[in-house]
Amino acid sequence: RVDDVNGKMRADYHTGIINFKRQEENVKNLETLLAALQKRNIRVILVTMPVFSTYSKFCDTAIINRNNDIINSMVSKYNCQYKNYFTDQRFEMADFHDNDHLNYIGAEKFSRILDDEFVKPLLSKQLK
Repeated sequence: RVDDVNGKMRADYHTGIINFKRQEENVKNLETLLAALQKRNIRVILVTMPVFSTYSKFCDTAIINRNNDIINSMVSKYNCQYKNYFTDQRFEMADFHDNDHLNYIGAEKFSRILDDEFVKPLLSKQLK
């Protein structure tokens, strides 16, 4: 159910299961992948998925800021793109299965957004 009570429960649950001791290992693993893709000239786009406001407003801003710092560092280091859709206002309650997962309507909308913002521009550059 998409509402404040369930959104807070989900955000609190996700905060509670974070294992900060594994963060460094996870970052190294992602950097290994990004370096390998960069070496093969594979273009990488990192994306933060949208959630509904009933979830995002209860998320720990210190964790979000830390994650953004890590992502921005990787974007700079590995010359990839990043787009944060976490609080994208184009999504409404009808797009969500629950507070932090899109339903089929939202997934279709998100696919169109990704196509318009990444795929079509990349294809048009390749045709030039």
